[in-house]
Amino acid sequence: MEQRDFLQDQIDQLGKVLAKLLADFVGFKSQGNVAEGIKHTNKVFAKALDLDVEVLLAMGNNELWVYLRRKKYQSEHLELIADYFTEWGESLINENEAEAVRIFRKAMQIYDLINEDSRVYSFERAAKYQKLEAFVEELQ
Repeated sequence: MEQRDFLQDQIDQLGKVLAKLLADFVGFKSQGNVAEGIKHTNKVFAKALDLDVEVLLAMGNNELWVYLRRKKYQSEHLELIADYFTEWGESLINENEAEAVRIFRKAMQIYDLINEDSRVYSFERAAKYQKLEAFVEELQ
């Protein structure tokens, strides 16, 4: 019983860290300090979560799936990571369309993985995915 409570506490803590990272990035973005926000957020991902964002971006779909499952992320955690990629990509649209598309595609891959793993259909997640598809289509 204590083992399960400890594991649940860890899962909850990870969710809080990811939510804070996303909120911090959005804060940087709203202040017009996107480059600093990206740098800060990616550094915290690496340090606090042992998650190298550039490595994630370079992974293929199967490799990404294995990696994220090994990390034991829950769907809620993966969705926060995909939300960060979406925010990050949106912040780059005017500066570097190719990089924005690369980041959007990774977010889409993560949403696909969530959908494969989840037994629950999410209209919100579907809307996020459709928004990403529209961005990618528009930018190409």
